[in-house]
Amino acid sequence: MATCFASDAVSVRAALDYMTSKDGKLRDPEKLLATGIECAPETANTEMQIMRKFYGQDCGLRAHTYLQSFSPEDMAAGLTMQQANEVGRQTLADFIAARGYAAGSYQAVVCTQCD
Repeated sequence: MATCFASDAVSVRAALDYMTSKDGKLRDPEKLLATGIECAPETANTEMQIMRKFYGQDCGLRAHTYLQSFSPEDMAAGLTMQQANEVGRQTLADFIAARGYAAGSYQAVVCTQCD
């Protein structure tokens, strides 16, 4: 069973630093899987910054952070990192749709950590 947590972020970079090293690559590709929605995980900060500036939204709230955790029992039952990432993508899509945004009208990175 997954548990979820949501928060707001003023810094997209701070939210993305969790998954990447200084060179922009995933910290540990064996334990992390990142997928992008309308952006590439490795360049998401830059891509999001460009879009915020283009639309005049480069101040105040810049991102939402959603954390989703699965129990060790889920993993022991065979849940894969790819399946967990897809659950995260679908949860995000449902959350965004419930707020009236159309698919493709937002950028997001879904990062799945397996450990």
